[in-house]
Amino acid sequence: MSQFSFGPGDVLSAWNWLSRSVGSPLATDIALVIVAVLGTLTTARLFQRRRTVLQAQQIAIKDATIQNLEAEIQRFERELKTQDKFIDELNRRPPTQSSDLNERLESLNRQLEIVRANYWQPLSESQRMELQERFRKIGSPTVRIAHGVNTDCAQLAEELAAAFRAAGWNNDGLPRSNTYESLGVAGILVRGKTTGTDNRNLAIRTGDILAATLKSSVYHVTDLEESDSADIALVIGPKTLFDLPRTKES
Repeated sequence: MSQFSFGPGDVLSAWNWLSRSVGSPLATDIALVIVAVLGTLTTARLFQRRRTVLQAQQIAIKDATIQNLEAEIQRFERELKTQDKFIDELNRRPPTQSSDLNERLESLNRQLEIVRANYWQPLSESQRMELQERFRKIGSPTVRIAHGVNTDCAQLAEELAAAFRAAGWNNDGLPRSNTYESLGVAGILVRGKTTGTDNRNLAIRTGDILAATLKSSVYHVTDLEESDSADIALVIGPKTLFDLPRTKES
């Protein structure tokens, strides 16, 4: 069965032909019906073509997606084969080689621990929470922080300043770098005021909290003048070689 497609030009030609051929009202009505049918068929044909194009685009997108997934699967399969090959090689090594590698790894880990012990490490989440809780119980004194030029000193100073703020303490400005207070200081030094038992106790309590949380030696002195704007001054210098981390037993 032949298929016919009608366009706007076909509809107009049919209308003109019927208008010239028959002049009666009935013929005009028939012509209008025919034109309407032809227009409907043309519109349906256009919608059909549009639907076909959209279906073809969707099929192309699905094909591309499937190809990408197949490529990912192939890549994972290659990685698994590589890992299996590496594991197989390790299993086939003589036990003596594996033992030597383990000893070397342990030696490197010991050296790394020695190096790490001589630098201030970032505070863990549990350390930050412990400091905030214990500092909050003291009240809201004013603290000034100074630190050496080393990167680890600056990082610890910023983290302690944040812990003091979270506990409700007042910071006497931002942590200061390489000031007269930090010259020649190694480790952590807490400076309290010279007068008043409460002032001296504040320096001692702060030092004890830092020592227990950081597992490190903390020193304190009472040499701040009464007129000083800060109640205590915290000075962070390079971690000394002999100041190794304390264990829980110690």
